[in-house]
Amino acid sequence: MENPIGYDIYVVEADYTAKKEENTKLANKIESKLSAYLESLERVLSSTDGGINGGQVAKNLFSFKEEVQGLQGYVALVSEEVDEILGEYPEAINTADKELF
Repeated sequence: MENPIGYDIYVVEADYTAKKEENTKLANKIESKLSAYLESLERVLSSTDGGINGGQVAKNLFSFKEEVQGLQGYVALVSEEVDEILGEYPEAINTADKELF
C-alpha cells in the first residue's frame, strides 16, 4: 500500500533529547543574562555608585527593575514546560504506532 501523503514520517527520539538539552542551556543562558541586567540596573539606581537615585527617572527605572525581576524564574518555568512536551511527544508517537504495527 502506497503512503497517501507521499512520504514517511520519522520521529527520531534522540532529536527530541537534543532539543531538550538545547532548551535547558538556552534557558540557563537567558536567566544568567537577566541576572546580569538586573545587576546593571541596581548599579544605575545605586546612590553609592553615583547612580540615579532621585526624581521621576529613578522612580521609572525602579518600576522597570521590579518588572524585570518578575521575569526571573519565568524563563525556567517555560523551559520546563517545553521539556515536558518534548519528552511526551515521542512517547505519544510510540503509543500511536503500536496500533499500526
